[in-house]
Amino acid sequence: MAKEKKEKTKKKKSSTLVVILLMLASLAMIVFFQMTFVFFLVGMLPSIVVLFIDNTESKHQFHTIFACNFSGVLPFVMQLIAGHNQTSEMYYMIKDVQVLFIMWFSAGMGYALFAIAPKIAQMLIMSVNERRMHHFKHIQENLLQEWGTGIAYIDEEDALRHSNAQSDA
Repeated sequence: MAKEKKEKTKKKKSSTLVVILLMLASLAMIVFFQMTFVFFLVGMLPSIVVLFIDNTESKHQFHTIFACNFSGVLPFVMQLIAGHNQTSEMYYMIKDVQVLFIMWFSAGMGYALFAIAPKIAQMLIMSVNERRMHHFKHIQENLLQEWGTGIAYIDEEDALRHSNAQSDA
């Protein structure tokens, strides 16, 4: 009980530390890159929404969507920073539907990745397990042919049940 309370307080402390660090980073971006920060927020809206929607402790959905969304926003943010952070360029980029589509579509790809990846992993694991099962059945058949059916059963009753089932069939 005491360990759980300590772990919860550690998690709360670490989450508040993360929030404080994010606020400090945001303030630094506001000071140094005023309009770029506004553009960054507009581009990262899907991730911000998922941050509030994802109620799980691990926040895997948020992390996946954030990473994909960030990869879609970063090239345009770097373009604004390289262009000396001009307000007119930022307004042009926000009005450009193609730019918004790329940024938000990358978040959509993160959501698709989050939805599809577990199913793909499940199919791969099932395939590997089926292959192993066939391999072990083949080895078992070879052993049964070489050593006889007596080695396949734990006790005599099991062997008798098996031989009775084969004679009935």
